[in-house]
Amino acid sequence: MKIVLYDDYKVGLLKDGNVVDASGVVPRGGTPQLTIEGLITNFQSLKGALERALHQGEGIPLSSVQLRASDIAHSIEESLAWMSSMVTLKPGDLFFLGTNHQGIGPLQDGEHAVIDIDRIGRLEFNVRDPLKRRWPKEIDAVSAKDVREGTGGPGRRTRPLG
Repeated sequence: MKIVLYDDYKVGLLKDGNVVDASGVVPRGGTPQLTIEGLITNFQSLKGALERALHQGEGIPLSSVQLRASDIAHSIEESLAWMSSMVTLKPGDLFFLGTNHQGIGPLQDGEHAVIDIDRIGRLEFNVRDPLKRRWPKEIDAVSAKDVREGTGGPGRRTRPLG
């Protein structure tokens, strides 16, 4: 099951190149982050209703919905410039940018990640950190305030590039 936020942060499910609206299944939080946090927290209880919505819904073409990149802390251009200042990017390199992961936090030692891209493939890996460092998985209060007040992008002040 592949879940997306689209058109003003409605929850949708990908199905054969279409997006099936599942916003009636997932309670909308006060922010997109709270919506996703609620989905993650309550996934087991929502899973059956999500699967029914996926199988019953026809969906609309993915090309006709708006998927946002405005929630990322730094623009795609800034992020690519930053990354290419450290390593030479070559055709075929994968460079993953996340959205504002309030309450989720960075990947840490012992976690398993799955990145699945339609028509490209699936990448799975286990995170290993020999130093066993830990970072909090919490709400970034500064970024949350910036988003609520429209004064800045998530993470821009707390995690500047450079």
